[in-house]
Amino acid sequence: RKKNNIVAAAASVLIITGFFISRPSGMLEIITILTAAFLIIGLLWITVFLKMQSRESTTSLENLSHLLETIFDEAQIPMAHINTDFKFIKVNEAFAKFDEHQIWEYSNKNYFEAFPEDNNIKDCFEEVIKTGKPYNSASQEVKKRINKNKVTYWAWQIVPVKGSDNSVIGLIVTFNAITERAEIERKLRENQVRLNGIISSAMDAIISIDREQKILLFNNAAEKMFKISAEDALGKHIGMFIPKEFRNVHHEHIKAFGKTNISTRSMNSLGKIFALRTDGNIFPAEASISQVDVNGQKIYSVILRDITERVKTEELNQIQKERALFLSEVTKLLSEYTSNYFEALKLTTEKVCGISGDFCAIKIINDEKLFRYLSFIHSKKDPASSKFNKDFSLLNPAELNDLKTQNSPVVISVEENNILSPEFTSVLINNGMKSVIIVPIISLMQFLGFLFIGKKEEINFIDISEENFLNEFASRIGLHIINAKNYEDKNREIEERKKIQEDLTKIKDELERSNRELEQFAYIASHDMQEPLRMITNYIELLKRRYSKNLDTDANEFIDFAVNGAKRMQRLIKDLLEFSKISTKEKSFEKVDLNKILASVLLNLQVSINEANAKIIYEDLPELIADPSQMEQLFQNLINNAIKFRNEQIPEIKINFSEEIGHYKFSVKDNGTGINPKFEKDIFVIFQRAHESEYSGTGIGLAVVKKIVERHEGKIWFESEYGKGTEFFFTISKNLYQKD
Repeated sequence: RKKNNIVAAAASVLIITGFFISRPSGMLEIITILTAAFLIIGLLWITVFLKMQSRESTTSLENLSHLLETIFDEAQIPMAHINTDFKFIKVNEAFAKFDEHQIWEYSNKNYFEAFPEDNNIKDCFEEVIKTGKPYNSASQEVKKRINKNKVTYWAWQIVPVKGSDNSVIGLIVTFNAITERAEIERKLRENQVRLNGIISSAMDAIISIDREQKILLFNNAAEKMFKISAEDALGKHIGMFIPKEFRNVHHEHIKAFGKTNISTRSMNSLGKIFALRTDGNIFPAEASISQVDVNGQKIYSVILRDITERVKTEELNQIQKERALFLSEVTKLLSEYTSNYFEALKLTTEKVCGISGDFCAIKIINDEKLFRYLSFIHSKKDPASSKFNKDFSLLNPAELNDLKTQNSPVVISVEENNILSPEFTSVLINNGMKSVIIVPIISLMQFLGFLFIGKKEEINFIDISEENFLNEFASRIGLHIINAKNYEDKNREIEERKKIQEDLTKIKDELERSNRELEQFAYIASHDMQEPLRMITNYIELLKRRYSKNLDTDANEFIDFAVNGAKRMQRLIKDLLEFSKISTKEKSFEKVDLNKILASVLLNLQVSINEANAKIIYEDLPELIADPSQMEQLFQNLINNAIKFRNEQIPEIKINFSEEIGHYKFSVKDNGTGINPKFEKDIFVIFQRAHESEYSGTGIGLAVVKKIVERHEGKIWFESEYGKGTEFFFTISKNLYQKD
């Protein structure tokens, strides 16, 4: 519209100018007329323009105001307009929803009455009014809202509303939902705390460096490892912890690693790693390195572990392997030279110089004629000087008795001692020895001499590993000496042993024959004696029935004694017969189901079980190879004893078993009277009774049980607490064979 007005005015000026130019007037008139025309047109245009602008401005302001109102009301973020007294002027629908109120409720209400929890940030509002600058909430000033048990977080902003004089006449407060971001930030903070805790408490040293290899992070373990505080280490070059000879190589390795796409790798893959403590101590380490870009800055992190102890352990293990191999070779060597002990000891002194020390000597001191003050010497420096000499003295005789009492190696100085002989000291000095370890040669509780190990360095002690090795080495030398000493008697001993073996075989055969005859006699005697005893018993009882009325009290009592004695004799003979049958009438072994055996036993003992109200508890028993009748007798005797020897409690008998290597193990446990300790030694001896007068029986039951168990290549024993019960244990071999 402005352009159209200007064009119209210009056109009018041109028409008027053309009109006057066509007339023959002077130039002055033309200029005057033109000036007047321009003034008139300009005034007209300005008048029209101002009116039009006024109308347009009013319309624009109305439109702008309407637009702002619409934006404010329809905005999806909570917005509130308050005056400088902090009273609400207007709030939008989102704000009311945010605060869970209606819009009209905020009319003329103070902001800090609506949000009393914001009084702690009132100074922020006042600062905006004072400075006229907007204020954005910091992360620690996030507003927390709880709506229907749901927690949300909001960032807030205060924007000043300024008047025409640029003074603040009000404030716009807005809230932006940042729940997801706040949750992420919270988790990040938690993770950072956790990460810091892990780094601080890590057992390994963790060091981070920048591109220039200057230290950015130095954890607690690194402080302990390098003996320097993090405060003193931060900002320093990592090279201060690397031995001088490795620094350039290490620097180049890190630079090369930074050019790769590898995120993490072991530093030991390029060779052994060594680190340097601030006290100058160099130690072996195991390390890995990782790299990451942070805002375009390359950060390297090294995890370092001191492996000094591991290396020592590995070295010690290697030494122990070598020593074990050496001892094995020495044992083999000595065994091969049993008949030539001089050569064996000479070779042994040579071998030990290769693994422990630079000089070795052996001094044998023995009262045997074969070994009396023999010396073997070997020098690693000059093998040709090695010698064997019966008369060569190694020790000061005055010190000999004291050294004999030593059970462990003694370390002495070569130049300052009164233990070694002058001759031997001279030999050691000439071979460059500074120290000597003297090890007593003891084997099978016999003192036989000394082992001398020379060292080129001054030492005051040896570690336990070397001490054990030298003791073992000396012991094997001693064993060889004893073997050599006995070698000459070997054939004679073999002959004597053969003769003894033959004699033992004869005795064994004689004993077996005698036992068989005794068992046969016991069987025959017990079998044949039953009939006479039965007849005696019957006739005595007949005598009592017919003539008891004619006899006085003493006579009847004597007859009762005779009857009881005869019956007891019958029981003893019967039990003896059963005992002898275990060997004389034994059956072949066969597969036996012990569950069936136990069922038969419980049926046999049913009357006793019912009378005692006994409770029998047992688990599923195995099948095994055994004599079925003897298995039945074994369980019946043990269970019967458990019922018989009961106390006032109801008998409870538990039968268990377990399968072990080579045998089955069974137990029969009761809660009865237990076994008196004075009878424990003889409990399995035939006719020995633990309860002489309290219970019936002949004392043969457990002897039978023991014999059955032994026939099945097993063992039997018991544990008992007198008055509380007994548990019998027995085993049955798995190696019994079923006969066809």
